[in-house]
Amino acid sequence: MIHLCPSTPGAEPGCYPLAGVRRPDGNRDILQPRGAPAHHQPFPPGGSQGLPQPCLADAESLGGHLPVRGARQPGDEARLQPRPNGGIQATVYPNAQLGQDEDVMEQALLGADVAFNTDAGRLGVRVKEMGIVLAPYLFNNPQEARKFLVSDLFRSWQKKLEDTHNLTLLSLNNYVGGRNFITKVPIKSPDDLKGLRIRTPGAPVWQETIRSLGATPVALPWIETYPAFQQGVINGAEAQHPATYASKLHEVGKHITLTNHILLMNGLVVGTKWFRQLPKEYQQVLVEEAIKAGDWTTKAVADSEKEYERKMAAEGATVSAVDVAPFKARAESAYKQLGFTDLKTEVNKVIGR
Repeated sequence: MIHLCPSTPGAEPGCYPLAGVRRPDGNRDILQPRGAPAHHQPFPPGGSQGLPQPCLADAESLGGHLPVRGARQPGDEARLQPRPNGGIQATVYPNAQLGQDEDVMEQALLGADVAFNTDAGRLGVRVKEMGIVLAPYLFNNPQEARKFLVSDLFRSWQKKLEDTHNLTLLSLNNYVGGRNFITKVPIKSPDDLKGLRIRTPGAPVWQETIRSLGATPVALPWIETYPAFQQGVINGAEAQHPATYASKLHEVGKHITLTNHILLMNGLVVGTKWFRQLPKEYQQVLVEEAIKAGDWTTKAVADSEKEYERKMAAEGATVSAVDVAPFKARAESAYKQLGFTDLKTEVNKVIGR
């Protein structure tokens, strides 16, 4: 059984905890995730007696798009592709029923059957190279990002995450939107960001990106962003459209500037100890379906972005396209500050630039 948590207090809307399956050897869960249901879906006739049950909890926003193929609405049961023998299923659990992000990660590290949805910025705190995935203007589109995220170079970083930090990244190809600025004043060039306090996540790649573009980055929990913006503690935020619209930031900051300075890619992480206890067949299914889920999410989000812009404009916001060339030029300093200059060259080779 895979459990999905669509929101965690303090996170950008849309956290989806993945919870799991029982082992075919009949062993019970290592650690029952908090808030998980007392019942478990039976395996089909001829299937195994079950695997330990994983759970997925996230961080920064999928904006309402479930990263599991076939998932419907929070509270519904959702299935992965019926393989193997329908033995892996998914259920949505909202409002951090499976625990806060750090709690779920700690459970994963201890060998519990839990998974969490995260981004490359947070993973970059453990494996520095991974942070470059969220560096400014690295990819021109989600297709370039996906090409890199299934490359041998990126897989070598995944192995490092497993071997050094006991975390297994199933996929990181969930495109959940381009990050844009939400402010009370119009932004036409990087010069307009000077002196503005902009809310962003706390990982180094986020902080240096916003700093390189001329603003002052302020790390705040997402849940505090709206009141801080309203009260003038911050002058704006940067986020993808689904998160902006869901949190109604466009009601406070009437100017949405389409810089797309970061393409936000999220993915599913499980504890390596738990993952390696699964049969190889189940490991393969989880990885393959996580990648398929990312492709589904990417299409759903990309198809929705213009509609979000239309909705925000209809509700009084000004959505403005800008010449991103000056932003890209300023953003180069972030690579130097983060020590990513040579790594960027390697990434460019992989994607054929």
